[in-house]
Amino acid sequence: MMGNMRNGLENLTRAFGASGKAVAIFSPERELIFGDGFFTNITPPAQRLLRPRAIVPLTPSLAILIQKPGSYMVDPKLCTLVVNRQEAEELNGILQIYAKEAVFYRSERPSILPEFERDEHLRFADDRNFADRLCYQVPGVQDEATPDWFHNLMDARLQ
Repeated sequence: MMGNMRNGLENLTRAFGASGKAVAIFSPERELIFGDGFFTNITPPAQRLLRPRAIVPLTPSLAILIQKPGSYMVDPKLCTLVVNRQEAEELNGILQIYAKEAVFYRSERPSILPEFERDEHLRFADDRNFADRLCYQVPGVQDEATPDWFHNLMDARLQ
């Protein structure tokens, strides 16, 4: 267990140092789950990662989004976001994609996704997902989303 989180704190510290943008995500309507993995683009070794980002659940009602975009306004360093029930469900689903063997909850049992049942630490193939969209919408962060034309080109090649 904990393969996705092994050396996680060390990798996060190395990737972010003392800079970047953070968002405290509060979920008053739906409990946030915790697991043996979480959304991140940081993989060992993380010494020189370009635009690292992670969404880490801390408590059943609080998660932290931390990122170091290519360009951003320094202030505010910390923002807050209150998510609704549907957005909390999205975050819980993302955690299950990145988890492998364990999902923990306090009192609101989550619906288990097929991705979690694969018993693998999975990752998103591109940035067309709720987690990356949250990262791009942080105040003071320049939109660094992959352009739609590039996604369309890559999708066409896969067909």
